Amino acid sequence: LAEQWMRRHLDVRAPLGGLADYLGVSAMGSQRLFRQATGRAPGRAFLELKMREADMLLRNGETPVKEVALTLGYRHPGDFTRAYAKCRGRPPSRPA
Repeated sequence: LAEQWMRRHLDVRAPLGGLADYLGVSAMGSQRLFRQATGRAPGRAFLELKMREADMLLRNGETPVKEVALTLGYRHPGDFTRAYAKCRGRPPSRPA
């Protein structure tokens, strides 16, 4: 359920509160339960989902980086560019 919620809310900048509300548990409880179920922190899983979506949007070459950034909830394209480069080891202008 948590990953489904994350996929539907990729534009949320701070997902843990909304995720916890959706699951009906505290923020700490949602983190603990998610880690127990998946072996990953929910914040990391959310970032991975965002970057996968970014890869799909960028791969076609028709979606500008700025639009991808805004679609994924980043206020500034530079924030998205830094996050993408940190996760992927390359700028979003050069998707795999």
